[in-house]
Amino acid sequence: MTAYPWCKLWNEAPDDAKWLTVAEMAGSSRPVVWYAFSKALTHANQNEKRGSITGLHSQVIASWCQVSVDEVNRIFQAFRELGILIGDRIAKWAKRQTEKMQRGRSATAERQARFRERKGAAVAQGTLDLGVTTVPPRPVTPVTSVDLALHPSVTFAVEEERDLEKEEGVLRTPSTQPIRNDCKNGASSSGRRRGARIPEDWQPDASDREFARTHGVDPEDAAIEFRNYWLAEPGQRACKLNWSLVWQNRCRELAKRLGANRGRGFAMHRDDGSSLLRAARRALGEEARYG
Repeated sequence: MTAYPWCKLWNEAPDDAKWLTVAEMAGSSRPVVWYAFSKALTHANQNEKRGSITGLHSQVIASWCQVSVDEVNRIFQAFRELGILIGDRIAKWAKRQTEKMQRGRSATAERQARFRERKGAAVAQGTLDLGVTTVPPRPVTPVTSVDLALHPSVTFAVEEERDLEKEEGVLRTPSTQPIRNDCKNGASSSGRRRGARIPEDWQPDASDREFARTHGVDPEDAAIEFRNYWLAEPGQRACKLNWSLVWQNRCRELAKRLGANRGRGFAMHRDDGSSLLRAARRALGEEARYG
């Protein structure tokens, strides 16, 4: 027998009035009639020829229900007379047991069903038009092109770099463009002034030194730090229009730091050595007092 673990049964089957009719025709009771039909249904479901009750013995039903075999045979004869059985097959088996049950579907299931129908029709027609809007690919901008609609400072740097390339006659690409660590004096083709890098032998002039002293900064030490810093700085940032102004800004920063240190208990360094002299005098005075 074929293994089918379940079979369909209509909702009103246990209370169907035809079981009373069969019981009256066979001289039996409704529980026995109902068991006989249930046994026939499950047997037909597992038969090699589904729907057929061949091989079902009346003795099995009679023994279970404790009735005679003749009573069971009369029940099956009534089944045939009422059309419940047609020969050895249960009536309307194919319709009731093999067709899909109609169920209420959710809105999501309905949409999926419509989608599958449209897809199947599109595949059959060779169009596959599912109502999906195809977005055309966006044009790819070459890497070498630069959009000048940028921040003003970025735009200036781009234009200046292009002017330098034109003057030198060098064709550059993003992969081979060298790192520029120098800049030139003069003006670009757009009329903007260009700065210059700090000379390797740069030294503050007399006015620069005086400016440092008036702010309490040692010009010799500050000059070494200032020159080394800007010589090591690469790119356009190290190109300045006026190095004296840059020096003055640096002296102001150092003065602020020295003032902050003095507020925390540190003496400001001066090149005339007056702070050391005062410290020595204080030490001698302490020795004289306690000596």
